[in-house]
Parts: sequence; C-alpha cells; structure tokens
Amino acid sequence: MKNVSENLFISSPFWRTNNTLYIYKILLIMSDDEAVDAVHRLPHEMYERLGSVTGGGLRFNIVSDAHKNTSSSSSGGDDINPVVETSVQPRANQISSSTTNSSEEYQCIEYTRDGSLFASIVTSSSSAMCENDEDESGGQNTSKTNKTNKTSKTNVVLFDGETNAEVTRISEQFVQGASCVAFSNTGKFLSIYRKGANHAGGTKEKNLSVWEIPSKENDEPKKVFECFQKTFVKQEWPYLQFSKDDKVCARCVTNEIQFYDAEKFEEEKEEEETSSLARYRIPGVALARLSMSETKPTVGVFVPESKGIPGSVRIYEVPDVKKEKGVSEPNAVARKSFFRISEVDLKWSPDGSALLVCGYCEVDASNKNYYGESSLHFLKADRSLDCKVDLSKEGPVHDAQWSPTSENFAVCYGFMPAKCTIFDAKKCVATYELGAGPHNTIRWNPFGRFIMLAGFGNLPGDVKFYHRLFDGKFKLMGSCRAACSVTAEWSPCGRRLLTSTVAPRLNVDNGFKIWRYNGELLAHVEREKLYEAAWRPRKEGAYPSLGISKNSKRVEGGSASGSVNAIPEKPAAFVPPHLRNKSGGSSTSGMGSRSNSGGNFSLATVSAEEARAGKVKAAVDNIAKKQQQSQQKRVIPGAEPVVNETAAQKKNRKKAEARRAKKLAEEMEAKNKV
Repeated sequence: MKNVSENLFISSPFWRTNNTLYIYKILLIMSDDEAVDAVHRLPHEMYERLGSVTGGGLRFNIVSDAHKNTSSSSSGGDDINPVVETSVQPRANQISSSTTNSSEEYQCIEYTRDGSLFASIVTSSSSAMCENDEDESGGQNTSKTNKTNKTSKTNVVLFDGETNAEVTRISEQFVQGASCVAFSNTGKFLSIYRKGANHAGGTKEKNLSVWEIPSKENDEPKKVFECFQKTFVKQEWPYLQFSKDDKVCARCVTNEIQFYDAEKFEEEKEEEETSSLARYRIPGVALARLSMSETKPTVGVFVPESKGIPGSVRIYEVPDVKKEKGVSEPNAVARKSFFRISEVDLKWSPDGSALLVCGYCEVDASNKNYYGESSLHFLKADRSLDCKVDLSKEGPVHDAQWSPTSENFAVCYGFMPAKCTIFDAKKCVATYELGAGPHNTIRWNPFGRFIMLAGFGNLPGDVKFYHRLFDGKFKLMGSCRAACSVTAEWSPCGRRLLTSTVAPRLNVDNGFKIWRYNGELLAHVEREKLYEAAWRPRKEGAYPSLGISKNSKRVEGGSASGSVNAIPEKPAAFVPPHLRNKSGGSSTSGMGSRSNSGGNFSLATVSAEEARAGKVKAAVDNIAKKQQQSQQKRVIPGAEPVVNETAAQKKNRKKAEARRAKKLAEEMEAKNKV
C-alpha cells in the first residue's frame, strides 16, 4: 500500500490554550489512501456549545488523520504495520466573549448547507448598581440601599464558517427575544422567530421575520418580510419553507397555504379580503411540507379527521408565483385518506418524487401499546402509487428514513426487538431485512453507502453498521455500544459517526464520541456540561463517495481484537454465592452484558432467526398466495370440482397421468400375449 505520510501535514499535536492541553490521539487500522487524502485536503470540523460550568460559549475542533508506520518484530523479521493517527484539536480562531463586564451565551448554532456561514442567537447580560433612598420614622432617618439591575440583550450574529470572524449582526431592537433561526436552502435568507409576542386586546406583534443576507461584505442584512405567528411547535419549524432554488416561499396558515415570490416579498394584510399572493384554500389544513424537487416542486398537506370525515394527506403542485395570484381551490395531484390518525410526520424523498406519511394516534384500539398506535403510508408525487407500507411485524413505527439517493427507504418498526426493513421506492416493496434488535434510530450516510441502526433513549445504545453492496445486499461491517447517546450524525465524508450525550436530556456523562464506519472508537471527549455537538456541513461534492477499505476488519463491541483503542471491560456486577450457577439467579448473563463489548442488553430476547439479515424473497409471498387460491375450490352440483392450478402443478399432473396411462397400456399388452 502506498505510503503518503510525507505528503500530509498536521499541526503540532500538543496544542495548549490557557495552560490547558486539548489533544485526543487514537491509532486505528489505515483506511484508503484516497479517503485520507480527501480528509487531509478538507479536514473535518465540528463545534461544541458548552455550558457555563466549562467556561461557556462555543468551541470549534479539527478532526484530522495522518499516516504513520509502526514496526513490530516477529520470527526474526520486522513487519511494517500502517496505521492512521486521528486527533481532535481545537481551532486556532475560537469565539470568545467580547467584553469582560458582560457575559455572552450562545443559544443555538445554525449553518448554511455548504457550511460557509453560520448564525447564532447571542444573549449578553450586564449588571449595574443603583442607589435608592429609604425614609424611616417619618423621614427623620434616611438610609441608602444598593440594588443590582440586570439587563439582557439579544442579537443574531452571523459568522464566517472558515475563519469564525463576525460578518454582521442584527440589532437587538429587531430581534429581542429571538429563540430560533433557520437559513434557506441556498443561504440567501434567514428566518428569525421571536417568542413572547402579545396578541391580547387584538394587537398582534409581528414576531416572524425574514432577512436577506448581503452578498457584499460591508452591507447589512435587510428585512424583507415579517408576519405574526400565533403558535410555535419545534417539530414544525421553520414555518416559512423555501424551495430548493429559494425562488418560492410557502407558509401554512388557518385554512389556507400562502405562496410568496422570494424575489419580491409582500407583507400579508389580514384585514383585506383580496391579496396579490398566490393562496390555496384548503379547509382544516394543519401541516404542510414543501418538497425539494428541482424541476417541479410540490407541497404535501395534512388535513386531520373532523366530524366523521376521514383525515387525508394530499399533494398539490406549487403555483407559478409570478403569474398566479389570489385565492384558488386546487385539485390534488395525489391523495390518501385514513381514520384514527391525529398527527403525522411528512417526509419527502430528497428528489421530491415520493412522500412518506408517518401517522400517529394517541389511543391504541388493540390496547397493546400505552403510547398509542402508528402507521406508515406511501405516496408518489405523480399519482402512480399510493398505499400503506406493508410491515411484517405488529407494533409502532420507530423511525423511517430516506436514502440520499431516493432509491430506497428504511423503516424500523414493531414491538421490541424491533425489525428494520429496506424498501424499494419505485414499487414500495420490501427488498432486504436487516434483522431484529433493540433499535429505534436509522441514519444513512450522505452517499447512501452505509446505514446505521441504533437504540437510543430508553435503550442501551447498541449500534450496528451495514454496507450496501451493488447487488442490493447489505453486509454487516461491525457493531458497538454508544451508551447514553442522545444524537447521532454522519460526517460529511460518510466515514465517521459522531454520537453525543448532551444536556438537558442528560445532565451527567456529557461529551461526544467519534466512531469509524465499522464501529471502532476513534475519540472520546468528556465535558462538564455540553448542550450541542455537530459536524460543520460541507459543500456537496467536497468528498468522494468511497466504500469500505480493503484492510477493514469487522468490529464487534467498539474495538477490533488487538486494536490499540480497545475499550477495557468493566467489572461484572457482584452476584451472591447462593445465587451463582443458577438459571433463576440474578446473573449478568441472563440480562445481557453491561460492558462496552456489545451484546444485547434489551429485555426483549432476539432469536437467531429474527436477528438474521437477508433478502426478502417475493417467492415466499407468492407461494402463500397460491396456496390460498388452491384452497378456494369452485363446486358445481353434478360436476367435478374445478381446482385453480399453477403452471407447475398442471405440468406435474399431466406427467402423472401419462405415467398411469403408459402403465395401463403395458398391463393390457401383457394380458393379450397370455
């Protein structure tokens, strides 16, 4: 294998800031030279949003790889073992508090899709001392008391993604109380939501605004649109949705969907009966999601059940905002109706050709699930297919994710141990089973080559990595245990997985881990208080799409045998002597291993047949269907029963009749000779 260590350059591994050493080095089996070179040319970057215990603010890190050769002598000779040295180092240009008298708190981080710019809501608080005179005993005695007045200011600050330098900021008088920000798809617009708007007495403060990001350095952001947003639900944010080219903006309001020309925003005036906007009149609409189709964008709409009328999900074509104006009642391109669904999650395919509808109901009619029931439906944007996704196991739908190629989608469903199935997006047919296990989370890598199954939340954190082959099969690459993880995200190159334990979901054991695509642990960083950790996005096409390395080894439990980053085993729990070597005792083997070496800690046992992965054979379903048809016999009085035969059954029957006829002819010939 080619040694490219001479062509790689990495900054000094001993990086000190304020007398504190920040360096985490791990040795692992060397990956492909092409992958290492690509990461060297464009190193991975990640950010952390820390709590006040660790100093507050943001921290930006560089995750880099370098080739290194280690020699080991065996049998009188020296063998050169190539490895890769992975390090997580803080960047030189960090963001810190600008003044010593005020403390700044960063509430959130929002990047553009290419990672060139990011925005943050910065809250700065300052205190001032003031004196108050107090009169006692009729004003004869006067005393002065000092009081501390605390004031907080909120600004939305835009930073450069490369240098972390402040580009511009939106003044507090426009964004006081801001809680959420979101960039449009091209990064041209920034949506800001401010909480605490008071609409009592008929006054409606406009708390949702859109700002145009300047293309020139010295220009300031310009407010191009603002409106009033009465309710706010985090799962439905952003309320202003842009098309992929940022030419159309859609907004769902009461009983209608409004479409704006992003090049010429016009403020909504609710007191007027007519408007120059393009509006779709849809009574009862509760949710709308805009697709990311480049050629013909569409919008998915959910209308819940009302007064005996079933709920429905509909797909409409997006109007031409430059030509069509006013209110209209459009015809749905595709529609799917259903009962017993109160909430839905609409998931468009990346190319906008199909829509997955995850429906939820608070009450389970079968009384098998305390948290209600769920279902999954599939709709094509061209009306060629709409159906309910056929799931082979009863239970809730835990997760459903589209492949970045839009060719497949994966579904995790069923009572624990849950199953995971890969479906073909063209016909909505199951093609591959990834087996059953304690899983409730699915993540595809950016190229659709690798897929991760994990069990987070109330599950122990078992993670499995699969590689999609060219023939449609999925090969298990390895497994690990990311205990107490809250989030999981693939790196832009698709070969690293970042899992983090963050507050306020968990206030202990905060930190993040970086895993290789086969389950090897590359880095583990602990923090006192961590609120957020994620990769910095990169422009599409920045990294090549690569498969597994030639010398990649299958990993079980987070470390390969003999690997330098092997995770030490934790001591087993103490078992009293009178309970040892008993099947009914409280031994650790009956409950699964608590160590980092993997295993199934879930109380739901998985049989070998359920855990086995393999292709879903359509022939099995066809055989069952044919057997069912063969049992349905047509009976006519006075006539022989007619049986629906398959081609193979008909052929075998004719062969048997021919053998009987031949045997009968031989017997008759023998009698004639006698």
